[in-house]
Amino acid sequence: MQSKRVGEVFVLKTSDRAEGVKKLFKQVGLDDYVGKRVALKANYNSADPFPASTHPDTLRAVVEVLKGAGAESITLAERSGMGVTRRVLEDLGVFELGEKLGFDVVVSDELAKADWVRISRVDTHWLRGFCIAKCFLDADRVVQTCCLKTHRFGGILHYR
Repeated sequence: MQSKRVGEVFVLKTSDRAEGVKKLFKQVGLDDYVGKRVALKANYNSADPFPASTHPDTLRAVVEVLKGAGAESITLAERSGMGVTRRVLEDLGVFELGEKLGFDVVVSDELAKADWVRISRVDTHWLRGFCIAKCFLDADRVVQTCCLKTHRFGGILHYR
């Protein structure tokens, strides 16, 4: 039987994204990022602005903190669920930011079959398992941002 791995989740409320990201990573500890390859998963389901998608200032702050911590490389891998991923990332200026700050952007929709790994359903609730982009498995560290929001009907209460 496989041992269960537990990840930590950090939540921080702030009005200054850059300072908030710095405070957050102080909690995480930045020593573990020195010389590491980092895969970053943001939240770009659509080209709609924050809170629907990761705010550009948040992405900038995360990349700057990781680079400042000595990360060897940073790769943002993304797939949009409600739009054409490349267009979403173009519309939100992610490619431009990547060029400016020196991180790679991978459009997961455009990856070849060999760039995906199937994870079996063992010890998961996924009946058929699931596939994950290889860049996440090849990375030394994975950082995921999220946008706290309801999805579809999740935040609607129905009264009778």
